[in-house]
Amino acid sequence: MLAAPIPSQEGTGALLASFGQIAAHPEQYHAADAAGLGSMALDMLTATFVQMLDLESSVPAETQNQVLRARVEAFIDSHLGDADLSPADVAAAHHISVRTLHRLF
Repeated sequence: MLAAPIPSQEGTGALLASFGQIAAHPEQYHAADAAGLGSMALDMLTATFVQMLDLESSVPAETQNQVLRARVEAFIDSHLGDADLSPADVAAAHHISVRTLHRLF
């Protein structure tokens, strides 16, 4: 896996690539945020490798939820200008129900 390129145009690879902005702008974060951010980065990297190896069922549910939540938050951030954005739109974009979306948050 260390020599394999990580696709960064979609899925968890794209989310992981955008997470790299944190390293580019560390002044925006407090030192106390480091542990949580590190944990999130590790979860996203794990999810990316799992997706590449087609092993999604082996990842703990908590990690799956954290990655899905990060994907949803990134989607919402990138669509904030859409006046018609609704929970149903967000859920549909992630192939989950509105109820699952609400439980996620």
